[in-house]
Amino acid sequence: MHNNWTKEVVEKLEHDWKTKESHGAPVVFEMASKLGESFIDLGCGFGKFYDFLLHNKKSSFTYYGIDSSEAMIERAKQKYPIIAKKCFIFQDIIFPLTCDLAKVDVVLCNEVFAHLPEVYQCGVLETINSLKSNYVIITIQAFLNGDFIVENVNMKGQRFYNVIQNIEDFEDEINFKLDGVTSVKTDVVPLTKKVYKATFTVRRSV
Repeated sequence: MHNNWTKEVVEKLEHDWKTKESHGAPVVFEMASKLGESFIDLGCGFGKFYDFLLHNKKSSFTYYGIDSSEAMIERAKQKYPIIAKKCFIFQDIIFPLTCDLAKVDVVLCNEVFAHLPEVYQCGVLETINSLKSNYVIITIQAFLNGDFIVENVNMKGQRFYNVIQNIEDFEDEINFKLDGVTSVKTDVVPLTKKVYKATFTVRRSV
């Protein structure tokens, strides 16, 4: 199974995300939260977006978190036991989802493509396309101009990909892979001198 990270990797990632800069995640979460009241968090990890909604969304909301790592989902269920059984789902997101989810306002896919080689990215875009939503928000690590690069990192004995790609090429993939795209808005912020975080807000008519 793709990216079925071990408990040790999940613990390290949770520690790193607590102690290091979150790569603009709160900004992306705020953008997503303003676009509706129902959300599918694809690649939800241990529920960072749910935690943001819980503490910042003044109105009621519907949330589903899906992740390819069983250890990630188990950690999310430990952190949020009240919604654990219904709202956190363990499934490999590069394949068609077996769970039947109603149309939502927003599908969020934050910091997922940053760890996906190209062959897996196609599968996730197909999964996103199968979900009915008014908006899709996707983030990537990107060069303003440059090739697709995959860095293979060993983390706690497990393979961990760091992916940097081209903004224009990825936007072309969005328009090609997703049905009913009516507009794509791209926001770019620097992560380092050469690498940026690109956030694509996609409006769909499906």
